[in-house]
Amino acid sequence: DVQQAQEAAKAAALAEDMLVRTLSRAEAAESRNEVLLQELAAATKRLLDSEEAASAHLAAATASLRASEAACLGAAEAARVAEEGRQMAERWRAVEAANAEKAADAERAANVAARAADVSARRARDAARAQAFTAGLTRAESL
Repeated sequence: DVQQAQEAAKAAALAEDMLVRTLSRAEAAESRNEVLLQELAAATKRLLDSEEAASAHLAAATASLRASEAACLGAAEAARVAEEGRQMAERWRAVEAANAEKAADAERAANVAARAADVSARRARDAARAQAFTAGLTRAESL
């Protein structure tokens, strides 16, 4: 029975050795599991941080887009107002050109009338001189 006891002791030693190795592997696996859990927690935090950053970036881009849209609408309104102003200025320029043309026509007519008046005045002076000369001759003849 000593042999059986020795075999049982060997089997127990083998079982104990296996148990120690299994416990050692279990502890190593538990340690790796803790490392993996820490890495998972860090990755989750990075993911959440990335999502927050992406959300903030999206919000900033949306605000920028809205500001750009408002600027474009403002520029379009300014262009419309400028076009209306240009059209109004063209109408005023046309009215002023017509008025200037009328004034030029009136000035030309006044110049023509002044020349005609000068011609008439010269003719009247010439006629008056001729009459005076004729009257002088008639007076001289009657003396």
